[in-house]
Amino acid sequence: RLPLGEGGTGWPERLTEALPAGAKVRARVADAHLRYLVLHWPAAVRSRDERALWLGHQFHQVHDIDPAQWQIAVDEDAVGLPFIACAMPRALIDSLRSRLGRHRLAGLTGAFVDTYNRHGAQIRAADGALARMDDGRLTLGVWRDGQWTRLLSRPVDMADTTVVARELVQLQVTGEAAQLGTLYRIGAPVEAPDGWHLD
Repeated sequence: RLPLGEGGTGWPERLTEALPAGAKVRARVADAHLRYLVLHWPAAVRSRDERALWLGHQFHQVHDIDPAQWQIAVDEDAVGLPFIACAMPRALIDSLRSRLGRHRLAGLTGAFVDTYNRHGAQIRAADGALARMDDGRLTLGVWRDGQWTRLLSRPVDMADTTVVARELVQLQVTGEAAQLGTLYRIGAPVEAPDGWHLD
């Protein structure tokens, strides 16, 4: 775990010294640096340019960010299904590349997506949620009938074990979370809402 922000100037030397020349680096970026959305392609949005414009508009509307300053990544294979979109500041990507020096940045993954990918084989509930509580932040992904409905990420009090249950109860009201489901947890202890199983 290495800092990218202010005060983290010592890490590049430690990192580059430990890597062989020309190494390919895959980095996991903390969710605090990212913005997430669960989206569904409109039927009228088809070309790559149309999709880029539409994605930028969605992130601007919801997160009030300038799409020109953020790199947006999506699952290109998510046709006809809801998908997770992730926006990362271009300045952060450029900073990481410059700090790597002679090494090559081969991939970037958000912490939540990386966590889901690593534990996906154990996540079998058709209705459920994955809560990642780490470094004073909750990132909560919710799905119904095996399809994503919501992904939120915000600072929280790590001692508040009921924060996830409260979020899920609110999402039950909107229909984004099921009345019965399974809550998968990574990080600090949390409680599940009534009717949910904690895995």
